[in-house]
Amino acid sequence: MKSLSLLALALLAPTGSAQQLLVGGPDTIIRRALPVSGAFDIIGACGGIVESMVSVGDMTYIGDRSGILYVHDPAVGVQYSFNTQNDAAALASDGQRLFVGGSDGSVECYDLTTELLLGTWRAPAGLRALTRVGHDLFAAGDSGVVTRASLLGGGNFQTFGDAAMPVTAMTSDGSALLLGSATGTISRMDLGLGSITGSFQIGSDVTALGMSLDQLLVAAESGIVRRVDPVDGTVFDSHEVGSSVRALSLTDGVQPGVTYCYGVQCPCGNDDPLAGCVNSTGRGARLALAGTSRVSSDDLALYITGAPANSTTIVFMGDGSGLGTVGNGLLCVGGSVGLQRFDAGQTNAFGAYLVDGVAQQSMAQFSSSFQITAGSTWHFQAWYRDSGGACGASSNVTNSSIIGFTQ
Repeated sequence: MKSLSLLALALLAPTGSAQQLLVGGPDTIIRRALPVSGAFDIIGACGGIVESMVSVGDMTYIGDRSGILYVHDPAVGVQYSFNTQNDAAALASDGQRLFVGGSDGSVECYDLTTELLLGTWRAPAGLRALTRVGHDLFAAGDSGVVTRASLLGGGNFQTFGDAAMPVTAMTSDGSALLLGSATGTISRMDLGLGSITGSFQIGSDVTALGMSLDQLLVAAESGIVRRVDPVDGTVFDSHEVGSSVRALSLTDGVQPGVTYCYGVQCPCGNDDPLAGCVNSTGRGARLALAGTSRVSSDDLALYITGAPANSTTIVFMGDGSGLGTVGNGLLCVGGSVGLQRFDAGQTNAFGAYLVDGVAQQSMAQFSSSFQITAGSTWHFQAWYRDSGGACGASSNVTNSSIIGFTQ
């Protein structure tokens, strides 16, 4: 992609709210964090044990075990919404309707605007999880059988596939249903055929699932939320919530910039089209963006996954794009004023690394030529130590990103 096109996309990036991760569990408390940070804040509480969550835009609906629904509105916090007629074991939404699944197999359909019950559907077995994919609503539970109902029809659930295990959580990555169990197995069920195409073990129970930055978030009763590859289960990062987790949800949020310069035509054929060039872990390190482009809130996070564990890492920036090689990777950041680096750090035990507060850092530490201000546009990339890399060099880089900063 040409740099002019990248600049246009970055400047047209939406300036709404940052995506947020909300979690809840037996202690009734609702906690929130950026999906990449793991710094959870308490934002409210429910009246009972939290069993289910679903987000619609910035709003998050929360079900407790007694069948009471709450809603988190960022402007007012967590508030009571209404009572359902089942135990709210699972929630899903199509943006206009809220679907409330019960352990008795009932699926109540409510109008989100009026909160009126539109009807009650029935799945063939008790439910632990609901997921909407397009115009289809998928349901699963202890029987292991996954059923599907068309949202364009009357809620007639038909058998779609068999997970061959009790299902405790479910989400979709667009090509497959991801089904979690209390034994820690996560299976992939093809959305076209309804057959299991693979599975992996996560090392703990699975109480909730969600997708963030094309990676799978896996919550456990212990309060750990892992970020893993949705295909093979490779763990990219792990965060401690501070309490048991039974449910999680991700708000819509915005994409603050554009990522580019993926691992194609790498120095020695070590290509990875989803990240930077392949490193000694067998995959490339990926730079992703979270937060917003607003300088006033300074909540942008530059998030790296897939690098070697405990590896020296340096994020750097420039006002333009470039093309060259560095170590085992592709250098894609350049510009008229050269490059400016942030302080060096080290990836964690999973090979993840986070840089945030970039506007404040630039104002405090950088010369005026490199200060991040409203109206400025910057390219970012990360260099990291990679002993034993694919091409024989001892370093590599991630893909790149471009961000047009706003007020």
